[in-house]
Parts: sequence; C-alpha cells; structure tokens
Amino acid sequence: MASSSAHSAHVKRFHGADVRKGFMSHLHNYFASKGITTFKDQEIERGHTIGPELVKAIRESRVSIVLLSENYASSSWCLDELVEILKCKHASGQIVMPIFYDVDPSHVRKQKGEFRKAFEKTCEGKTEKEQQRWIKTLGYVATIAGEHSRNWTDEAAMVEKLVTSVSNILNVTPSRDFDGVVGMEAHFIELYSLLCLECDDVKMIGIWGPAGIDELEKLDALARERSWFGFGSRVIVTTQDTNILKAHGINDIYHVDFPSKEEAVEILCLSAFKQNHVRDGFEEVASKVAELCGNLPLGLCVVGSSLRGESKNEWELQLSKIESSLDRKIEDVLRVGYDKFSKKDQSLFLHIACIFNDHYFDDGLTTMLADSNLDVENGLKTLAVKSLVQLPYRGTGSIIGILLNMSKMSKFSISGKAFEGMRNLRFLRIYGESDTLRILGDIEYLPRLRLLQWKFYPRERLPPTCQPECLVELHMPYSKLEKLWDGVQPLPNLKEMDLSYSFKLKEIPNLSEATNLEKLTLMSCTSLVELPSSIRDLHKQKELWMTSCKNLRVIPKNINLASLERVEMNGCSQLRTFPDFSSNTKYLDVRDTKINDVPASVVGRRSCLDELFLGNRSLTRLTHVPESVRLLYLRNSDIKKIPDCVIGLPGLEILKVQNCRKLVSLQGLPLSLVLLDATECGSLKSVCFSFYEPRAYITPNNCKCVRLEKDAIRVSSPFYNPRREFTFLNCLSLSEEARKVIIRRWDYMCVLLPGKKIPAEFTHRATGNSLFISQGKFSAPSTFTACLLLSPAKRVRWNPQIFCRLISNGVLISELLYHSTRSYNDLLTEHLLVFSGALFKEHICLEEDATTSEIQFEFICAGNDDTIIKCGVQILMKPLRSQKMKAEWREE
Repeated sequence: MASSSAHSAHVKRFHGADVRKGFMSHLHNYFASKGITTFKDQEIERGHTIGPELVKAIRESRVSIVLLSENYASSSWCLDELVEILKCKHASGQIVMPIFYDVDPSHVRKQKGEFRKAFEKTCEGKTEKEQQRWIKTLGYVATIAGEHSRNWTDEAAMVEKLVTSVSNILNVTPSRDFDGVVGMEAHFIELYSLLCLECDDVKMIGIWGPAGIDELEKLDALARERSWFGFGSRVIVTTQDTNILKAHGINDIYHVDFPSKEEAVEILCLSAFKQNHVRDGFEEVASKVAELCGNLPLGLCVVGSSLRGESKNEWELQLSKIESSLDRKIEDVLRVGYDKFSKKDQSLFLHIACIFNDHYFDDGLTTMLADSNLDVENGLKTLAVKSLVQLPYRGTGSIIGILLNMSKMSKFSISGKAFEGMRNLRFLRIYGESDTLRILGDIEYLPRLRLLQWKFYPRERLPPTCQPECLVELHMPYSKLEKLWDGVQPLPNLKEMDLSYSFKLKEIPNLSEATNLEKLTLMSCTSLVELPSSIRDLHKQKELWMTSCKNLRVIPKNINLASLERVEMNGCSQLRTFPDFSSNTKYLDVRDTKINDVPASVVGRRSCLDELFLGNRSLTRLTHVPESVRLLYLRNSDIKKIPDCVIGLPGLEILKVQNCRKLVSLQGLPLSLVLLDATECGSLKSVCFSFYEPRAYITPNNCKCVRLEKDAIRVSSPFYNPRREFTFLNCLSLSEEARKVIIRRWDYMCVLLPGKKIPAEFTHRATGNSLFISQGKFSAPSTFTACLLLSPAKRVRWNPQIFCRLISNGVLISELLYHSTRSYNDLLTEHLLVFSGALFKEHICLEEDATTSEIQFEFICAGNDDTIIKCGVQILMKPLRSQKMKAEWREE
C-alpha cells in the first residue's frame, strides 16, 4: 500500500517589469503556499543577452509561465527569454502557459496597439534577423491557449485557478524513476484517470494483477477508514485478489494485465543485455525464452539475469531446463497465492497448468473436467480472481478496435467513462448516416488511437486527456466541434485530417507538429474564418479541400509547400485573396469566390498549374494566367470577351465559359484547344478563330479538287485535331456569320449550336434519321461530315448518345458512336449537331482500296427516337491511289 505525498517542483516565470510588484507577487505567494518552488528571472543580473544561468534555468523547467503585458516587448532581454522558452517547448515538450495581462492576444500576435509601440522601440538598431525571430516567436506564443486577465472580474480567483492548474500538471508529470520499466507509461496514464487529483476527497484505488501482496486484515489495520487521511489523500492498494478490494469498498480498480509478447521480449532484454532490444543473432531463442516464462515479468527478469553474458549456445542449452523447472524466486512468489487455495482449487489449477495450459476456456473444456469431482465453474472464477488463470473477455483492456455503424441503430447513450480501461484501443470507428449517439457527461478519457473516425461527434472539443501523438488518420465529419484542442499537440504520425461539415468549427488547431500530414479536408466548415499560419509547416501536404467554407476570409501569404498538388476552395464566397500555397500545385479551384483576377506575382511561380477553376460574378476581367494551364474554367463570370492572356496560352486544351451572360465575343481561340463549352452564353454573337484548318476534298460528281481557302493546309497538318468538341448550346444570339464560321472552318469530332435548318453545304439531305446516297464512287480513305437537326428536349436533361451506321449492299462498312462527355440543359430551340467520321472501318482502309457506289446512313438517338428531325451528309473524298501512293499515305 502506498499513498501520494506533496512534493515541490520548479516552475519558471518570465515577465516584464510592469507586473513585477503586483500580480507576480500574488502569484508567487500562492505557489509558495502549495509547496511549489519558483524561479524568478529578476534575481539574475540582466545584460545585453541572456546568460548561461538563465538558459540553464529555462531548460530545466517543467513549466514556464510567460506573463505578457503591454510593456513586455520593451525589453529585448524578455524577448530573447521567450525565444529560448519556445525552443525548449519544441525540443523537450516543456509546458508553456501564457498569461495575457491587460493586453489583447491579437495585439501580441500581430504587434498592434500599445504593444507595437514598445516592440518597435526595442527593434531600433536590431538586425532584420533578430526582428523576424521575435515576430515569429510572439506570433506563436499568442496562439497558445492561456489565461486572459480581461476575462476575470476577480484577479485572486484567476491566480488561484492558475496555481491549481500548475499544481495538477506537476503532480501528474511522470518522473524519470520509471525509465527502463517496460509499459509503465501506458499504465500510468490509465491509473491517472482513476486518481482524480483535481478533487479534495480521499480516494482509495486498487491495483489488481498477478503475483501481488497486502490481505484484508492487513488492509483494515492500515487503512480501514477514509477519515484517517487528510483532504486530497490517495491510497493505492496492490493485490492479486479482487475480493479484498471489493470487501474493503474499493470500487476504482485498475487491472494490470500480463505484458504483450513484444513487451515481454523487451523486459527479458533489459535484464539479459542491458538494452531494450534483442542482440543480433538471439532473436529466435529470446522469443522462445519469453514464451516459456509465460510473459510473467518476474520470471523474465530472473531468467534474463541468469543468462546475462552467456553465449547463444548456453541460451539454447537452458531452454529445456526453463521448460521443466522453475526458479526458486519465482516459485516462492507464486506459491503465496497457491498455498491459500482449497484442495479442489489447487487440483483444478494443476489440471489446467499440466494438461490444458494455453487452452481456450470454452464449454468444451468445462465438459472435459465435469466428471473429475472438481467444482470447475466456481473454481475457474476463484483462480481468475486470484490472477492465476485468464478467462476470455476479462475486460476492456483487451479491446483493440471498435466499429459502430449508427445507421443500423436507434438512439442510444454511452457513459463519458466508456473508454476508461481501454488502454489497448487503437482503432475507433463510429460512422453512419444518422446522429443517434448520445454521451452522458464529458468524455473523460480517450486512449492513444491510431485511427479516430467519429461521424456526428457530439461535443465541442476532444477530451483534454486526448493524446493524439499516435494518430495516423482523424476523420470527424458532421461533428459539433468548435475546436479540437488547445495549444500545439505532437502529431508526427498524422497523415489525414477530415473535419468536413463541422458547421460550428471556428478554429483549426496549430498543425506545426503535423509534419507528415498529406491531406487536410475542411469542406463546408461554415464558421471557419481563418486558415492558420502553421500550414506553412505542412511540407508533405498533397491535398487541401476547403469547398464551401462560406466565411473563410484569411489565408496565409507567401507559402510554398513543395508537395501540395491539389487545392479545392470553390464556394468560399467571402474569399478575396488568391491562394498562393505552392509553385507545384497542379489543380486549383477557386470558383464562386470574390477573387477578381490572378495576381502577376503569382503567375511566375505557377510553372506546374494544369487545371485552373476561376469562374464567379466578381470576375469581369482577367489579366494573367500561368502558361502551363491546360484546363481553364471561367463559368458564371462577367467577362465580355476572351482575355488576351488566354489567347496566348500555348497548351490550353479545355476552355469552359458556361453561363457567362455578358460574353459577346469568342475571338482568337488557341491552336491547342480540344474542348470548348459555351453553354448558356446568351449574349454571345461572334466567333472568330485565330487560325483555320480548311479541308481539301473531291466532290463525287466532278471528282475535282476544291480548296476552301487560298492558304489551305493539308489534312495531315499538325493543327488538325479530330478530337475537338465544341458546344454552343442555347447561345441564341449567335449571328448567321458566326454559325457559318463554326461549321465550315473547323476540323472537329463534333459541334453543337442553335440552328433551324441543315446548311446548304451538306449536299445530301433527308427528313427523319436516315438517308441513301447512290451517286459517284466512294473510296476507302474518304471521310464524311454529318449534320443533324435536333428538336428541343422536354422535361429532362439531354445527354446525347448518337449512333451512326454506314451500310453498303447490306454490309456494315463503318459505325460511329458520338457520346458527349456531359449532360446538357434543356434545348430551348432546335439545334444542329455536326460531327465527322470515316466512310470505311479502319482495317478496310489499310488492306485495300475499297470502293462502293452506294451508302445508307442511319442515325439513332438513344432513348429518344423523336429527337432527330432532319439529317444531312457531306462526303469528303480521296482519289484512288496506286500501291506506291498508298504506302506514302500510310507513312504520313
């Protein structure tokens, strides 16, 4: 049995002269009354730089209290102190507690108001490097959660709370006496939750496990009544018999289980090799020895000591001895409990130890021992209570993972203490499409999880005892979180964080320690106003998703994250600043924001940007676009013409200007363009291309070469691109001249535009969805262009899927499927769909000069036979060639 005792510990306090006589003197007296020794920096002679005595004092601190006042920054000495304090925080996890005394934390963070005046005076004559170091340090310390004097009407109460907090921290900080004791840290964390050090009641806690000591009579003699102890006392009882604890009225019991296989080998190594890992070559034999010791810590220590310094051969020779006999030290400890059993319980124990050792306790084992005159059921319970056998599902300590689908459950509640004792819990997944889980009271404990997925988390914060340093993935969408935690948490393993649809989330924690974070998802966090500057430290981040963060206004500037490839910030309707996170970003979406241009300063650094989404009503002009952009999205913009910076893009393949209501002209489209979508551009009148790609063709009637333009280029021209798809759906203001330009001057896969009749150049026309051509002689290399007159779609979005079949003399000679990459809005009027294809299948073209004198064209619109009103075809023929000419054609 042991009891806790008060102890003194060092606390360092750092502050300015303006608070030294008042507030700090009261704080010092309170600390003294609690038996806490404090170090006061004014007792050290001050010079131009902080001396080694002060640096030593800071580094030896367990807690540093920084008292920030309006005049704090008037001393370079204080600022240098603060730099050193934060170095220790990052290096050794030292606890830093800031107190903002009559000063706004934002004034400290941004050096504003009276605080700025003092700071600027101190910066006079200092180097830029020194100033930036202080600015960074002040900015950081202001983000650490602390006490604000302006939030307290009673200063004495604030001081008392502060001292109590420090006292609790000092009481629960584990000493280095446990170094080398395997697994002790996990046990200490579990036990701490039972101690309830914040209350002044007397508490008795039981530690139950194998090979314990202390009997009920001895316990009664030593600690029968709680009134024997002073306020705040903690009595800890260790035993291997839970009945003793229960008989004495101790209900807070911590069960110490056997160590895991890995921990057992570590314990053995500490005794045998004086190190926590296996010596090279001893891996297999060490594992066998640990197994034979039954993972019993005492056995591992005794056997390890006996084998210290021995060769591998000696270890192997000792295996048979360990298996058949027991060291006297171990036997003496275990016999203490065994000798007190009844004869039947001893007999049952011997049956299990000799015959059924490591056997799973199920109904089969109970049945096999049923006729042995042993009270098996009660005997097993007795042996388990005495920690000599393990029954299955002994408690929550064995749970590794919890998977809970709330969609399949009605409303239910769990206690705030539900996770107490689950020290091995690593994976917690609570998910589903319904918010049915209620928590009774605050969550008092969460273990060191690796995966935390909790949809609809019902609390404003994670519990203060949460230790996220082991987290690899954190997924908490649709939570009621306002903030995750205070201060900076060690997050070295975190790779993914998802807080999407957490509508009350006001603040993202400082993520400077999440150096391996790859994906941060904050979609629809509508209360979020600012993205923290700590994002600068996320150098492994690949994706940032902040879609529909409608109140986001502030994002850090001049950040260059080497790995950040994708940024989603569309729907951040209050955002005016163009995000500049990484020169390596390939995908950037800032649609539906208030960004009205791309800054020139950004363009030069965007050498990798491939897809840029910009459209919004604030965008009336565009002066800069990175040359690397392949896809440009300007939907819903108020531009009137295509900006010059877009015309000059050398690799632009996709341009989307849907619903640009003020767009009047499309001029100078880039040579590289493959897809243009101008759907619902109701004001669009003219279309002018900066290049043309005329086609040389032979009409079937006169077999005469005709060129469309004086400076015609061949079909094999590098500008020719049969993949092009252009859409002018519901662009009802298009002029007749623009329609002709679109149809005649373009080599494309297809184009869709308003129109009420088939143009005259489609010499073969028919009503309905098929036509027959029997004039002339058609050769294999020839191509065709088809034009379909489509009726307006009714009631549904139109997703055209057009089949084109070419039949000659009953034989299918070619077929083509036109399937749009997107569905369209309703057609407000008749439209023309124009597309191209080959007369013959590819293998026919390559094998011989196939010819035919008749072709039937059939056009089928999947799902809507009435869509096609009329059809027209234009044949673009190639003359027959000799074998030599054919070879040249193939070479081209």
